[in-house]
Amino acid sequence: MYDRTVRATTSCVGTQLSRAEMALSLDRHDLVADTKLVNLATMRDIENYKQTTLGKILSSDKFIKFDMLAHNVIAEGFSHSTKVLVGSNGKTKEIKIGDQQFRQVETTYFGDINS
Repeated sequence: MYDRTVRATTSCVGTQLSRAEMALSLDRHDLVADTKLVNLATMRDIENYKQTTLGKILSSDKFIKFDMLAHNVIAEGFSHSTKVLVGSNGKTKEIKIGDQQFRQVETTYFGDINS
C-alpha cells in the first residue's frame, strides 16, 4: 500500500488555485473590475445637453437611448425626480448631475468619471 498526501489551496469560493496563484498569493475570485478607468476611446466630448429627470428618461421614448444608463445612475442612489442633463456623441452617452458625470459607452457603464 502506498501512502499519498495531497495538498490543495483553495480560493474564497472553494476552487483550487493554480501553482502561480499560490506562489503569488493571488485569488482570481477576489479580482474586481475598476469601472473608473476610462481610455481615450471613451473620452469623446459631448457638447449638447438636454435637461430632464431620471424618471422622464425611463418613461419617455424621446430619451430611450439613455434608459440603461439611467437605471445604473438610479442604482447609484439617485431618485427618479433628480434633475439631470443628458447628452450623447455616437455610442457615448452621459448623464450629468451637478459635478458628477455618469458615462456609458455602448453597453459598458463607467460610473462617475470625475471621481
